Amino acid sequence: MGKIHINPETLPPIDPEPNYVIKTRPPIPMEWSLNILRGKREEELSDEAFRLARRKCYKSVMRFIQCEKQKGMFWSVFDCQEEWDICSRCMDHELSLIHI
Repeated sequence: MGKIHINPETLPPIDPEPNYVIKTRPPIPMEWSLNILRGKREEELSDEAFRLARRKCYKSVMRFIQCEKQKGMFWSVFDCQEEWDICSRCMDHELSLIHI
């Protein structure tokens, strides 16, 4: 099977999340099978969250890519710092919500 290519511009927009703290249950010492299942589920949620983070930060990433196209790859290091910072902060914020 080949990969499915989806144009992100056709998907409905998703706004970035506000700041909040996600609390998960601590591991249970005697129940190793439950701990393994919880770990698997947390990894699945992490994978899903990364896909959503890319969609939530789509606008800031596209601004950085547009700046990079205008300035060129060499000059984008110097001239596109603001766009990169916004893009990087958005991704860091979205992905920090999944790692406690």
